[in-house]
Amino acid sequence: MSEESEHVVPFAGSPDDPAAPRAPRAAGTVRGPAGQPLMAFVFPSLRRTVVPLSHPVTIDGVLWEEVPVERLTGAQLLALTMDETSEVSLSIRARSAMTGLPLNGIGRLDADDAQAVLAAIRPFLPAAIRSLEDEADEQEAAARAVAPA
Repeated sequence: MSEESEHVVPFAGSPDDPAAPRAPRAAGTVRGPAGQPLMAFVFPSLRRTVVPLSHPVTIDGVLWEEVPVERLTGAQLLALTMDETSEVSLSIRARSAMTGLPLNGIGRLDADDAQAVLAAIRPFLPAAIRSLEDEADEQEAAARAVAPA
């Protein structure tokens, strides 16, 4: 068998295709605002979902018939964790940032809508926050298990 016949040609657009678009090299990087590199998520739809409300609400006069839920970026998570002035828990602040609702917004929705929003948020929470919440849930369950009835 010749060396040429053993060569596998990747399909067009595959990561192995030499003609596929690649991240620009440092010298030719397209710049965004304030000289920052222009960056976008390849699959933005995987970072976002929308929860329709059975009982729409108005917030400051704006009608909310659905609640958008979007994953946080690293910068958003960093800002939330570095905010030492807030008396509101990280979990609540993260959920507010992920939905655009006010800090107390989810709790003021209809109970079924609030449950639907919280269920939609859970898989989008950063792993660090999910881990903290899982640990708190386990500690609470353990405390209940040893508490006298």
